[in-house]
Amino acid sequence: MKDLSSNRIGLKLRWPFGRRLLLAFIFLLAIGGVLEVGARTKVIQYQVPFQAYGTNHIQFEIQMRDFKKYVAFKGAPDCIIMGTSMALRGINPEVLGAAYKEQTGEEITCYNFSVVGIRVSTAMLLSQILVADYHPKLLIYGTSFLDYTEQREAGLDERFLGNPWFNAKLGKGNIKGWLAEHSYAYRILLLWSYAANQGLDFTQTVEEINRWNEQLTAYGYGYSDIADKDIFEPLKPGELKTLQEQLGNYGIAKSNLDGLEGIVGLSASGEIDIIILDMPYHYSYTRLVDENGNPLPEQSKLDAFIEAVHEKIGEMAAQYGVVYWRTGIMEILPNEGWKDRYHLNYQGSEIFNHWLAGQIAIAVRQGDIQNPGRE
Repeated sequence: MKDLSSNRIGLKLRWPFGRRLLLAFIFLLAIGGVLEVGARTKVIQYQVPFQAYGTNHIQFEIQMRDFKKYVAFKGAPDCIIMGTSMALRGINPEVLGAAYKEQTGEEITCYNFSVVGIRVSTAMLLSQILVADYHPKLLIYGTSFLDYTEQREAGLDERFLGNPWFNAKLGKGNIKGWLAEHSYAYRILLLWSYAANQGLDFTQTVEEINRWNEQLTAYGYGYSDIADKDIFEPLKPGELKTLQEQLGNYGIAKSNLDGLEGIVGLSASGEIDIIILDMPYHYSYTRLVDENGNPLPEQSKLDAFIEAVHEKIGEMAAQYGVVYWRTGIMEILPNEGWKDRYHLNYQGSEIFNHWLAGQIAIAVRQGDIQNPGRE
């Protein structure tokens, strides 16, 4: 009896404390609910520039915002385009779709989800997320030798690989990732953290947001009307130094080659075709000369590196039975069509996309890929 009485006393002593915890939890839950309802209102959302998922990559998150708007209005695209800024600036889905219809009579809907500075190894993970969620019939991955330099091997996309939302989308469940996916209020909190995490003040963050709002079209294309006036000139000392730093000892970035293989491997399902597209660059970008115009000793190393990268990609494409188109230096692209030495502007992009539409049409006729269009 004594022990039983002691237990009852213990219960009586603990219950008020537990009740307070329960009431506190209910109170916090109610507050959270009120904040969530408020965050979802049109008044609040009108003030929010984009839904923040905590990657601290403004262009990516604006791209995510615009892509969801695109899907809500047009449905999931037939084709998703991915890559770095070269693909972002080079492939205009509107022009591509119009040119494809002109040549085939069929419509193809595309969205460009290329991300500035992304590593191929990280793009593989993003590809897996997008393909699983939206089931496109075609994925075009725009790449170049620059994606496989030693500097690219050394760098990690910590903004993505350490991001709770990104990991949650890859099946690695965590509470922060769940909140970023489902809670409007939590995404507002993440948005407030952007300036601090990037070392920017609020004004700089707003300027960056405005810059991408102006440049990104509703189809994800990175519009630019800038034309490089010095495109004929040899690489400036700073440009040459940057390129040489990226190349390092001219070794190939294995992690990024493995990432490309992961993207190519998505074709194994039989439900999606993959096109590996070598993005063009101006001939002056790979012309290594000194101040007197004489070739530098590293020229032969660069040429050999570029060929080695293409050989590896070609072998991979043949192994998996996917399409690989090499462009590099394209004579059809005018000098006024370049934003800089390795990014097209809207003029160069228009020409390139007409060429690309023709290549896709030929590949469909030859049976290399399924028809991604809509009759």
